[in-house]
Amino acid sequence: MSTRPIISYNLFKNKTREDILKIFLNFITSQDEEDRDDTAKLLWRPHLKFFVVRSYDFSPSMIDSKFQKILLKKENKGDSIKETLDRFRIFIKPLNEKSSDYYLLMEEFVSKKKYHFVIFCDTKYWIIITLTNKEDLDKTIFHIIKIIDKIEIIEITPNHLEGLIHSQEYEENIKGFIAKYKPYKSERQITVDVHGGNLNDLNKMRTIFFVEPTQFQFRLQNSPVSVIEGKVFTEGHFSLEKIQPGYHDAAIKTIQNLTNVYEDINNINYEDIELYDNRLVKTKDSNGLTINSWFIIVIKIKSNRFITQKEDFEDIDKITYKKLNNSIVTYFKNRPFRYKLYSNRQYSHILFDKETRNKVQINFEPKDHTIVIYPFKNCNSKTLRDICNSINEVESSLEIIKPFPIIYN
Repeated sequence: MSTRPIISYNLFKNKTREDILKIFLNFITSQDEEDRDDTAKLLWRPHLKFFVVRSYDFSPSMIDSKFQKILLKKENKGDSIKETLDRFRIFIKPLNEKSSDYYLLMEEFVSKKKYHFVIFCDTKYWIIITLTNKEDLDKTIFHIIKIIDKIEIIEITPNHLEGLIHSQEYEENIKGFIAKYKPYKSERQITVDVHGGNLNDLNKMRTIFFVEPTQFQFRLQNSPVSVIEGKVFTEGHFSLEKIQPGYHDAAIKTIQNLTNVYEDINNINYEDIELYDNRLVKTKDSNGLTINSWFIIVIKIKSNRFITQKEDFEDIDKITYKKLNNSIVTYFKNRPFRYKLYSNRQYSHILFDKETRNKVQINFEPKDHTIVIYPFKNCNSKTLRDICNSINEVESSLEIIKPFPIIYN
């Protein structure tokens, strides 16, 4: 069967990244209704999606060999790969001889439906670009990423997502948001979907329901006309939904800016650990032994989340620090395939990541409403990012999540 849009490898072959982006942007450029094909009006309303992926010494060209290796070793994910290969024809090809960019096609054997992806592949990051519908992503590109442990989509916290809005000066351009409250192992979950809302509306919702944003809708305007419309998400991606003719260059700049922000959030909070001497160092000087440098991550929970007085017990959404501590401990204990947790005392825990062989200490500081993560020697970003996102899964009301190099003299 034919699928919309009509895309092939030859569309992108030997094109620059800017040219490739313009090809994609053409599919979502607004047209007058009388000029549009009736089928397109009724059946297809594309959103152009961009996923920021962290790669650990892995290339798209290695996907097939990685699958075969897992199958031969009969690893746990082998059955899942076999189902994928039985269902899809997977075609991966470089876009030109000099670049590290790739075209990925997944075609279902039975229905012949095609799913197209372009991957801009740099040293640490991939940018995956697609018009594939949201409901088809889980069985296609998300499924591949889930199987391969050398790549993962960069998720960010609601705190970082809101920081993205401020860094891009989008405050006046917000035209709606989705915010959620979903405590770990609780039946009480709240989702607020506000159309036309802004950051002031978000703050009002927070005071009522403790929700935190997972998605913002924005519109960039050339007064009074909206020329670029899109969304940004905590799940490591953003989308463009509408471009006015003549604004492709502005859209490309928006794409580059948003891509850089997602990468910067990851670099600053997790990757830059490599810049610091991530262990206790003892040196001899005239004053004896000194401790040199230690990199930590500080997570501060909003103080209004906690029960502080008798009346607060009537608020079913407020928590005690002991409850938060126990919920986080339970969360990691319920992931025994990945983590081993040892408790030093009530509010201090050692967490060992079986996948990366890394270790951190997590200390809870009730008086300051703060959680401090102390990475052990050679702890890498993959572990730190997963731990911080896991804590955010348990408690999303984060006021601060920032790295700090602590210098002792």
